[in-house]
Amino acid sequence: MAAVSSLSAEAARSFELRHGKFTFHVTVGYYSEDDSVGEVFIDAAKAGTELEAYARDLAITFSIARQYGAPLDVLAHALTRENDGSPSTILGTVADKLMREKKPAP
Repeated sequence: MAAVSSLSAEAARSFELRHGKFTFHVTVGYYSEDDSVGEVFIDAAKAGTELEAYARDLAITFSIARQYGAPLDVLAHALTRENDGSPSTILGTVADKLMREKKPAP
């Protein structure tokens, strides 16, 4: 399966999120054709830590899945959850935020 359309350099936004006791810097890139999520970058507050490496690798894997057509809701649903339904990882927190902000299909 080939990767879908190209990402727009102009259509990206950054924000900070907390997960557990850590703060992460997140950048989301969107496809210019439909404003859907195409890539995610996650950096931890402390560069060079094992936590940051895990966060970056999760984001890369998530981005590749999106670029090859994996639906955002499927990815969000597949991520590990706590007993109360809250996300177990920073990627789950990011995915939940993106799902809340997702535009309804026409």
